[in-house]
Amino acid sequence: MKLISRYVAAVALYGASAAPLAAQSVMEFDVPTPASHPFGITPGPDGNLWFTEMSADQIGRITPMGSITEFELPTSNSGVDGITAGPDGNLWFTEVGGNNIGVITPTGSVTEFPIPTPDSTPLGITAGPDGNLWFVEFRGDNIGRITPTGVLTEFPLPAQGSGAAAITVGPDGNLWFTESRANIVGSITVAGHITEFPLKTAGSAPEGIAAAFNGALWLAEYFGNQIARINPAGTITEFPLPAADSMPNYVASGSDGSLWFTEFKGNRIGRITPAGAITEYNVPTPDSGLQVIAVGRDGNLWFTEFAANKIGCIGTTHDTVVSSVRPLTVTIPRGATTVTKTVQVRVSNADVSPGRQVAGHAIHLGVSDSDCPAGTVGMPDFGGGQSDVVLSSGQSRTAVVQLTFASAAFTSINSKSRRRCMVFFNATTLMPPGEVDPTPDNNTTALVVDVLDANDF
Repeated sequence: MKLISRYVAAVALYGASAAPLAAQSVMEFDVPTPASHPFGITPGPDGNLWFTEMSADQIGRITPMGSITEFELPTSNSGVDGITAGPDGNLWFTEVGGNNIGVITPTGSVTEFPIPTPDSTPLGITAGPDGNLWFVEFRGDNIGRITPTGVLTEFPLPAQGSGAAAITVGPDGNLWFTESRANIVGSITVAGHITEFPLKTAGSAPEGIAAAFNGALWLAEYFGNQIARINPAGTITEFPLPAADSMPNYVASGSDGSLWFTEFKGNRIGRITPAGAITEYNVPTPDSGLQVIAVGRDGNLWFTEFAANKIGCIGTTHDTVVSSVRPLTVTIPRGATTVTKTVQVRVSNADVSPGRQVAGHAIHLGVSDSDCPAGTVGMPDFGGGQSDVVLSSGQSRTAVVQLTFASAAFTSINSKSRRRCMVFFNATTLMPPGEVDPTPDNNTTALVVDVLDANDF
């Protein structure tokens, strides 16, 4: 296919940058089908990520823990490209080779709808505010709309050869799209009225576009080597990338309030704040052919590696907190060999802003005897003997922890001299992988224990 050869040629031509970058945890997962060329990716209604396999005629599904399932499409050489979650609870996608709009249920049932314009090359697709799906036609020079029942309508663009590439919903309730060949950002109302805004940098080739929390839209300028911001009034600001010829191509609005983007030639994941500060992270596999990036319901950034045949994941921030525990005073009565006490330890998912997680994250509560005698502290129990718990944003849960104080392990000189030691509790995020905690100092708390053994005097 022509589009596939375009991306393959670019992967072969350009290498990864060796520039020193900020440290960050990046996970990669191999797609089972060799040379499938994963391209589009989107969060699904089931909490998983769904992606397209352009050369394999398949739709893939990956769980937040990295388990992949693939579903075959009925059309050969379909060239499946963009994908998005629909208002009907299904996943909708575009077929470049098949010239279709397809829909797949979470269980894998596929339906396809032919596009009226021949060889239209449908690329990006998004769910609109009107309950329909909207898509762009790269060669057809149309913006398309399809209802959940499959009724298609096309709206011609003002100029021929515009190369519409990507589309998203804007903060104004309109659909915003990029015209890669015409060097334009466009807007279309749900009634079909189109407005266009030329970019400042000539020949910048805008591709991916996404709305942000601050009421603006952000887009990647592939040849312009910039990330651009445009407000609904059409005011454009451009931010050059630190390294030349990085070729940014797709963007996603992160749960941390920043915009994240892929760099095709730079082989990096970039992050830009609303003020324009840019940080970049290397992808482990060189020349991976980074394409679409999306925010999962787990709050992490997920992206496709077209050439490397992988799905990547980069952790953002997942704030886990363990509350402080009151000191404990224990007396072992004369004649007793042991005394048991229980304490309650509270952990919280503090991911409450700027964007709440939907699925939440898993937290493990670990313990350490520290300078208390070995075996003093038992395993935490959130219920059913489990020391792990899944909490959604802002949710807390209390674990019960049993402590055992043996007379043989503690010595008291007199009734005023208690043995003091500390037990530590540490809460860590288990899932999703690659998480970064912005406040690790509140992951650990100490329990101070004062023990008096009456058997010693």
